[in-house]
Amino acid sequence: MDYAKMTLLYEGVGAANNGVISTLENHCNDTTQRFGFTIDYASAVPEDKFVEVFVGVGARNMGVVSPNANHLNDATQSIGMLSLEPAFTGARKLYVGIGQKNNGVVTPNEMHLDDTTKFLGYALPV
Repeated sequence: MDYAKMTLLYEGVGAANNGVISTLENHCNDTTQRFGFTIDYASAVPEDKFVEVFVGVGARNMGVVSPNANHLNDATQSIGMLSLEPAFTGARKLYVGIGQKNNGVVTPNEMHLDDTTKFLGYALPV
């Protein structure tokens, strides 16, 4: 199946944003690199094989991608879906922080901020 790209994701590679997945190219006024794309809702079928992700649009969570629609008790907006299976070539694996230091933050790092994560889903490649 062909999946339609929706939202471009960036991976923080600077000191202030290292390992954080964001929709902002200059997240935390630091360096990022293009990581991949979320999947458009219409091509995310069957629905139970995908997870919805959000981006912070509030003061406390601006630009941070999370599966939590109320991340850091602040406003978010939906930015598309991630696949629960690597059903496409070049799938990029993502995790979500479940520890005290990284709770709710999407990252490509299994031990982001030296804290616990769990598998979240796969993004489309750039």
